[in-house]
Amino acid sequence: MKYLIYLLIIGIPLATAQETPHNLPSKTAEAAGLDPKKLAEIDEAIQQRIAEKKVSGVVLMISHKGCIVTHKAYGIADQERAIPMQPDTLFRIYSMTKAITSVAAMMCWEEGKFKLDDPVAKYIPSFKNIEGPDGKTSARPMTVRDLFLHTSGLTYGWGNNSIAKAVRRANLFDHSTNLETMIAKLSKLPLQHHPGTEWHYSVSIDVLGHLVAIWSETPFDQFLHERLFAPLDMKDTDFHIKPDDVKRFATTYTKGLKVSDNAKNSRYLKPTKLASGGGGLVSTARDYMHFLVMLERGGQLFGNRILKEETVSLMTRNHLPDDLMPIRFGDQMRWGVGHGLGFNVRTTTDERWDPPGRPGEYGWGGMASTHYWVSPRDELCVITLEQFVPYNFGTEWAIKNLIYDALPD
Repeated sequence: MKYLIYLLIIGIPLATAQETPHNLPSKTAEAAGLDPKKLAEIDEAIQQRIAEKKVSGVVLMISHKGCIVTHKAYGIADQERAIPMQPDTLFRIYSMTKAITSVAAMMCWEEGKFKLDDPVAKYIPSFKNIEGPDGKTSARPMTVRDLFLHTSGLTYGWGNNSIAKAVRRANLFDHSTNLETMIAKLSKLPLQHHPGTEWHYSVSIDVLGHLVAIWSETPFDQFLHERLFAPLDMKDTDFHIKPDDVKRFATTYTKGLKVSDNAKNSRYLKPTKLASGGGGLVSTARDYMHFLVMLERGGQLFGNRILKEETVSLMTRNHLPDDLMPIRFGDQMRWGVGHGLGFNVRTTTDERWDPPGRPGEYGWGGMASTHYWVSPRDELCVITLEQFVPYNFGTEWAIKNLIYDALPD
């Protein structure tokens, strides 16, 4: 109370006192009980990938029991400008945006704005009679749950079938238009499959972002800034790069480390009307770790409750029936992996897919080879950020076992 009176007397606005930046606590590997020799092997594995020109640079961040134990930058963020990777380098996180959108939606769910099995058409009427690939209206409606799970029948338009081509022609991701226009275009297109019959990675989470705006009666980007980014002190997370931050923005590369999206003239340097909940954000390792630790700590951080603990538990368990598992991308089968409400979920350890992880792991990645995973049983959160397209699992696979081996018994 004396402190409050003092603030009022000297004329400092209360908002200023509340907006003090927050940082997660840090510990050395030794203090956290991690094996420093194994962590040194992680450095070697990442440096080897850089030496082999498989990636230009990487930022790695690891938290254990809510404390940062590793936050390192390796290699180059922009070769033309000779800018090294830094711990605060800004990355296009693409589909890592999906988890943030899913949390925003579940915040609305906790407020009673919708039920998971509500038809999407209840809130977006133009989805009422959307047709499947056979030209027939679906036997059951597309639900909000379908959007979370990628069982909606929507698609990104990959492939050469007629529906994929129609989706590409629609130019859904026209950044001169807004979410409402995108959804209006989408609702006129046929589905890739009838709702609930397949798992198919898609623009579903962009629809979910539009629904957040409808449920909250607030523009989607404004909702994220006010309800998530501010309380979690995600100060660098946005749908575009601010002018003063261009020097921290990484360039994206492709095979042979050829430039894919130059940081100097990227579309991210200008504000966009299209706040893509499926893949539009830029962020830093620090910011995204705040988001992950909030989840791993049961839905709260820095004294701010974002979600109830039981809601986080609901989101991070597998919701797919056996006949829709494992999730897949074309012929690429992710054995032992299902999907929750916004995350892939590891259901079994299956070495046909990737290095042995932990059942219960949840995570996802982004198109430019950004990746994260959380292991609740180990109280572990890991983020690997690079800017290489198309998506590559190489860095995650190179270090995953080393990280688990470094943990205390």
